[in-house]
Amino acid sequence: MVASHANIDVIEQQISDLYLTFLIVFLIATLSILGISFFLIRMIYKKYETQKNDEIKDLNNEVNTLTAINTHLHLIHEKHKENNNDLLREESTDNVKKRIITYHKDELVSLETSEIAYFFLENNIVYIKTRSGSQYSVNSSLDELIKTLDPQMFYRANRQFIINVNAINNILVYGKNQLKLMVKPESDEMILISKNRVSEFKKWLEQ
Repeated sequence: MVASHANIDVIEQQISDLYLTFLIVFLIATLSILGISFFLIRMIYKKYETQKNDEIKDLNNEVNTLTAINTHLHLIHEKHKENNNDLLREESTDNVKKRIITYHKDELVSLETSEIAYFFLENNIVYIKTRSGSQYSVNSSLDELIKTLDPQMFYRANRQFIINVNAINNILVYGKNQLKLMVKPESDEMILISKNRVSEFKKWLEQ
């Protein structure tokens, strides 16, 4: 009985030692697997992060290059625009009429453009109204005239009128966002600036 009891104690001790050994091995194996997994994940993420950073860097370089190209293109456009404006300004100066030739009965009349208050269309005939109140007909259309008049002095108000800035006495608000020009000498027809041209008209006045 004593020997049997001693063997049981030994077996229980061995089982306990075996369980402890298994538990230690299991914990070590678990920690090793977790460590290796964490290391592999970290390596994969680092590689992915490096790849994405390279892609972002390349994209930023492309954006910077594109921005530089667009900026350079914008400067070229502005330079060409300035050159074109200079050319147009020179052409405009060369083409501006200082005088307009017309007829009064059988008399040839030469009018300085500074004397003209406005041009107007009536019954398909273009007339000149001078600042002194005289009136003459002219063979040119309003479209043709506006191309040869000083753009700083004359403005195409609408289909019927070209106005000299010096002939404008007053500007009134008329209707819905329209402007009514009061001129001297007075016109038999109202001279209106449509709401679509108000902004352009204001810029012309401010030049």
